[in-house]
Amino acid sequence: VAMALATNRATGPQEINAELIGVPFIVAGIALGLDAVRREHPPARQRLLLVAAGLLVTVGPMVKQNLVDGIAFLVVLVAAQAWCGRWGIRRAVSSLGLLSVGVAVLPVLVAIWFVVDGPGLAVVWHTLFGFRVQAGQVISDGSLVAVGERMRKLPLLALSSGLVTVLLAGAWLLRRRLSHPVVLATGVALTIELVGVALGGSYWAHYLIALIPGAVLVVAATAAVVKRGVPMLLAVAFALTSTLVDTAGAVVGPAPAEQDLRDRAVTSWLQDAHLPGDTGLVTYGQAQVLEASGLRPGYAFLWSLPARTLDPDLHRLARDLHAPSGPDWVVVWLPVDTWGLDPHGLVAGELTRHYRQVATVCGVPIWLKSGEYRTLPPVPAGCTVTP
Repeated sequence: VAMALATNRATGPQEINAELIGVPFIVAGIALGLDAVRREHPPARQRLLLVAAGLLVTVGPMVKQNLVDGIAFLVVLVAAQAWCGRWGIRRAVSSLGLLSVGVAVLPVLVAIWFVVDGPGLAVVWHTLFGFRVQAGQVISDGSLVAVGERMRKLPLLALSSGLVTVLLAGAWLLRRRLSHPVVLATGVALTIELVGVALGGSYWAHYLIALIPGAVLVVAATAAVVKRGVPMLLAVAFALTSTLVDTAGAVVGPAPAEQDLRDRAVTSWLQDAHLPGDTGLVTYGQAQVLEASGLRPGYAFLWSLPARTLDPDLHRLARDLHAPSGPDWVVVWLPVDTWGLDPHGLVAGELTRHYRQVATVCGVPIWLKSGEYRTLPPVPAGCTVTP
């Protein structure tokens, strides 16, 4: 199930994202925690497993703040052992303490590092939480047409991937086993995952990857406590079939989308045109173009949301374009006044004064800093050069 959901394009795994990075650590931590709780181990080994489990699941929220489902699962699992009478209170409290030690290790070490050799805790706090509040306000104040469209598509993507059928089959089969510690902990973790998706704000497809730990736990719990799980077998078969069909479609399907062709064309052209050490700016996003072409970032904010949140009047961008040390290349992927960001033409003015347009690749204007010269390669087939 993890393989199927993590490789189906409906859940957005074809592009790297925080969920893809954080979820494997969460699942690994849950596995160690289950091993510590469900099996008898020598005391020293059990203590080590609990600390290691807490350490691993903490990677989740340190990668993306809403990935706290692993921590919640382990806490509820241990507490439920006492609540169901399987453990004594003393053992449960001791185990929760060991989990807490594991959970605290990484944040404490990172905090010490940021105080001793980093920007300080205030900057870290703003980066992780303060910025999210500001960014949420920017999203809500802006156009919600694209967000609404993604929000409507997200349930359909979850259904087509098999995620919905797995969760519904599990809910039906486990409805009378809610007092079981593993089932109870799974329900809490899954609820947190669903709330995280709902409150995500932008509703990208890769939000669904955050539900993989819950889905895997639902399947595992069903296999462990339900004797006849035919609905779950059918649901898992559907998820596997969906991924196989999706993979086949990716291999023998239609030609790459226009967006992919433009990415490749612009990236290839810049690879041949730039000199080592050149810097670049892509408006407003598409940071993969910089990374793949070899250009170092020439502007602090690689994506539109940080720019719209932290440089809403584009004063910093205008200063960068004006400065002699500004980016060598400017790729106008989106018009500079997109989202009403440059209403008074501040950035447009700096661009025309200090840069010259040297090419148009697949409809994307590319500008080079005035006074700098490069050997310009031919535009890839299907594109035209604008001197």
